[in-house]
Amino acid sequence: MQLAALAGYSDGAMRTLCRSFGAPYAVGEMILDAPVLISKTIRKHMRLWDHDHPIAAQITCSTPENSTLAAQTLVDMGYEAIELNMACPVTKLLRRGRGGAFMKEPTRAIEYLETVRRAIPPEVPLSLKLRIGWDESPESQKTFYTILDGAIQLGIAAITVHGRTVVQQYRGFADWDALAKARKFVGNSICLVGSGDIMKVQDVFRMLDHTGVHGVSIARGAIGKPWIFRQVLDMMQGREPVTPDYIEQGKIIRHHFDLAMQLYKDEGFVGRHLRKFGIYYSKFHPHAKRVRLAFLAVKSNADWNSVIDEWYGKDGQPANLPPVTDDQPVSEDQDLLMGEPGELDAAD
Repeated sequence: MQLAALAGYSDGAMRTLCRSFGAPYAVGEMILDAPVLISKTIRKHMRLWDHDHPIAAQITCSTPENSTLAAQTLVDMGYEAIELNMACPVTKLLRRGRGGAFMKEPTRAIEYLETVRRAIPPEVPLSLKLRIGWDESPESQKTFYTILDGAIQLGIAAITVHGRTVVQQYRGFADWDALAKARKFVGNSICLVGSGDIMKVQDVFRMLDHTGVHGVSIARGAIGKPWIFRQVLDMMQGREPVTPDYIEQGKIIRHHFDLAMQLYKDEGFVGRHLRKFGIYYSKFHPHAKRVRLAFLAVKSNADWNSVIDEWYGKDGQPANLPPVTDDQPVSEDQDLLMGEPGELDAAD
């Protein structure tokens, strides 16, 4: 079980929250390789806290030279593993031959993997993120398995496979049957991690049962719901998974704000940055619709704190909530209908 790489989301603050609920492993935000080399600001925001281990850095590739230098830099920064993203379906990356574009070029993908594997220390694991193909054509399926086999032959430590094609982007549903076929293909020669449509705790166990994958990567299902990792541990130990009540959620959200302030040290930025998290947090509030609108209106840290005070309580006291009528929390079964993080905020 791991927290997936979520561009724009899985920063040090979110990872810390998820680890506090039992997430054993995390992949940092998807990052382009070149900015790691030239931007001090990006490296500053990617710095690791002592408790934020073990962790992999996920690189979206541009050139083998940039990727190898970025990988070496990230290892020097304390990342224990490197993951190459050859899956992202964001159009601006595909146009430049990055992300999911590799799913059309198996020779290039394997050569890229080999170059980076040679460049980083042998004790540093190298993993790979794929989708089940560029599209649903037989040729694309053949290409997927060519890349999969090439990764095995290179001794790649693990492969995370998202159960959608690149062309599919985030539409429809993940194909868990395709994940099961991939698991059968790799056997136990490599660690295969499944990804796609893990929105609630029960989905983790359904994917394991359906596909036989070695592990599960939780992406969107952890945004605004870091306690999903505690729920998984509860079910593993035979306990009923519990969703925190809105008062405990308020404490969690306040902690998220404090962690973001520690990370970014920018009082004018954090409140606006957390709005997108607020949309997800609001799903579990008794007044989900009103709280969602309140978070959307946040323009400053003061606005953010006012929303928390009004809807989640202040100084340990419950909020003075209006009666609940038709404003019910959004069901976790509706998460797939709530839309996707956009562009480079892709939660893949």
